[in-house]
Amino acid sequence: MTNDVHARSRLIPKGERTRVRIIEAARLICELGAAGTTLDDVGCDEAMAVLHIYVDLAAAGQDPAERYPGVAAHFAACGACAEDFAGLLMAAASD
Repeated sequence: MTNDVHARSRLIPKGERTRVRIIEAARLICELGAAGTTLDDVGCDEAMAVLHIYVDLAAAGQDPAERYPGVAAHFAACGACAEDFAGLLMAAASD
């Protein structure tokens, strides 16, 4: 079974796999967090206002959703903003 996973992962470019994982993680953060608390989607404007901080926290290995749960909820709901986050995080990781 491990060989099947490795074979499939080679079919998808590494950057795309990372982007998909980040978007999936944002969705799960929202779902799991919403079970214990109400997460309000902050909207595109507020999410973009703190995006650079959110990316810095994630790139440093911290969980930015703990500090900005509303932004995590927004990324789970807004594909365009989640893609912006994923792209910036990939750029930060490649530095």
